[in-house]
Parts: sequence; structure tokens; C-alpha cells
Amino acid sequence: MDWLIIVSEGVRMFKRNLRIRKKGFPQYKGNAEQVCKQIVDKCWNGKYFETSYNGNYPEFYCRDFGMATRALLKLGHKGKVRKTLEYALSTFKKHNRITTTINPKGKPFNFPTYGPDSLAFLLHSIFLLGDKNLVERYKIFLNEQVKIFFNKVVDKNGLPKKKHFSSMKDYSLRKASCYNLCMCYVVQKYSRKLGLVNPLKKFDYEKLLMKYYWTGEYFLDDLSGKTYISGDANTLPLWTGLVKDKKIMKKVVSAIRKHKLDEPFPLRYTKRDNTEVDMHWLEIFAKDWERHVLWLHLGYLYIEAVAKVDKKLSKQYIQRYEEHIERFKNHLEVFEPDGKPYNSRFFYSSDSMLWAANYLILK
Repeated sequence: MDWLIIVSEGVRMFKRNLRIRKKGFPQYKGNAEQVCKQIVDKCWNGKYFETSYNGNYPEFYCRDFGMATRALLKLGHKGKVRKTLEYALSTFKKHNRITTTINPKGKPFNFPTYGPDSLAFLLHSIFLLGDKNLVERYKIFLNEQVKIFFNKVVDKNGLPKKKHFSSMKDYSLRKASCYNLCMCYVVQKYSRKLGLVNPLKKFDYEKLLMKYYWTGEYFLDDLSGKTYISGDANTLPLWTGLVKDKKIMKKVVSAIRKHKLDEPFPLRYTKRDNTEVDMHWLEIFAKDWERHVLWLHLGYLYIEAVAKVDKKLSKQYIQRYEEHIERFKNHLEVFEPDGKPYNSRFFYSSDSMLWAANYLILK
């Protein structure tokens, strides 16, 4: 059933790709701040916050919404955040599963498979909202989903299982990724804070992270034996609060800069010459989509982490974002290594991203 939805979503994205090639990206009036405010307002459709207005993602995404929840609340959208979570939770409960995405017709689906970060970012958003009544209404359902997460994702030693899961890098075929270890930590943390069942409580994720992933300079992407550095593996441990030692945080930032993952602006998934990453066959539709390209949703998380140890550098990063937002008069999704919007034969970078909320609070 999910594949039928995925195909229909792919067709819609392909049609948009043709439209953007012909007409270009829509443009908003004003400076970077004004552009981003307009985009955030546009992403609210009256029922939930879309991931992108009139772009590739008019859906609800657990991951993308979770990345923007803190910013949306700070910008005064608490009521809309609550309505978005009520919509998502009621839809998920109706279908008895939490998925990566809910399409515009209200049908939940996973792309391309179950994603540990779906529950993790959903719990993150629920906790930030701080609505005890909402938690109580869906407590039985959430408890069931935590148990499903534990059985699907977590190995006996607490590490994530060595199988392919959907994630920030959907196409990347990783084995016990550092990203998924962070998601285990997030589920553990918020299950405790929200008073949910917590089968992960016995594991020390900080120790597991340092024992299995830390090289002394940066965190490994996964446990496949490959030693390349990746952007998400070295951002999520810092952003989630799993790593609190500022000496380690500074080493990570130094490694990212050494390997130029922050150039021309944050943040690349891997170095341009990296050939070690194994990819899902779906990558044929979006070549290099999750290899060395620059992703702004990850970049915002990285900038937040950098601000804890180097505020001057974080301000420089935001300045670079301001420049490209004002250049395109829009907030785009993903860029080529040379700073141009990403595109392939079948796919063109989305625009009008909800992540614009993060620019507003970081600026």
C-alpha cells in the first residue's frame, strides 16, 4: 500500500520538476527575514504545518516538523503546533502506526521504510508543546508505539540494529548508524519525560556512543567498518544533547571544518570525493541526493550546536544563509556542492520550506 502512495507522490514531484524548469522558483518580496516569515505563514494550511508550501512536500513529516517545532513555538505559533500534533496523532492512531509521513489526503506512509526518527521527532515535538492533556489522550497509543520502536530498532546491547531504516538519509544503506543511535536516545529521553513506557531506560547511550562511534576526532557514520566523516553523524549527538562535553563538541566542529563539510555553507552529508556510501536503488531518480550535497535542515541543527561553543562562527553561518535566501527570494531545500539548487532529471530542489522558522530564531 505504501508503494502506491510513494509512486503517486513521485509523479507529483516530477510534474513540479518540469514546472520549476520552465518557470523557476516562486519569489517573495522583502529581505531574508520578511521572506521567511511569509513562508512560515504559507506553510500553515489550516489543519497542519506543511513541510513546504506549494513545493515537493505539502505533507506532514514527523522529522521536518520536529526540526522546526522549537522555532515555531518561539515565533508564537503554539496553537498551530498543537493543531498539527492533534492532526498527526489522530491520523496515526486511526491507522494504528506512526510513519515518516502523512500525505495530503490524510494517509500515513513510510518512505522508503520504517524510520526510527519518526517516533523520536514526534515525541520531541510533543514534549516541547508541553500539553499534558494531549499526552494523556494518546498515552496508550504512544506506549504501544514505543514498544514497537524497541522491537524493530533496538538490539540486545542497546545499539540500533544493523538493517536499513528510513532516516534523514533515506537512501543511505547504513549498519547501526550513529543517527539511529541518537534516535534511540531521544526516544529513551522523552519516554521518561512524558511518563511513557520506557524499555530503553537500561541503556547508557552516552557510553555506547563514545565506545562504538567516537574516533577521537569525529563520530563514525555507522558500524560497517567504514571511517568516512558525515554531517548528520556529527550533528545529531550534539543537537540532541547526547554529547554535553564542550571539548568533544569543539573537536567535532573542528573536524567538520577540516573536511570542509560546512562549505560553501552548512552542511554537507559527506565529502565530495567520498565513494564509500552504499545507496538504495531509488537513488537513480535523484543522483547524489544524499552524498555530498548541502542540506539546510541539517545545517540549522548544526548551527544550533555550534552556537553552544562558538557564537561568532554560528553568526557567520547564518549570514551565509541570509545571502542565499535573499539571492533566491525564497528558502530552498538542498544545494549542489557549488551552491546551486540541486536538480536531477526527475527531481528539483523544493522551495518554501518550513525550516525557514529556524532562520528566524537563529537570526
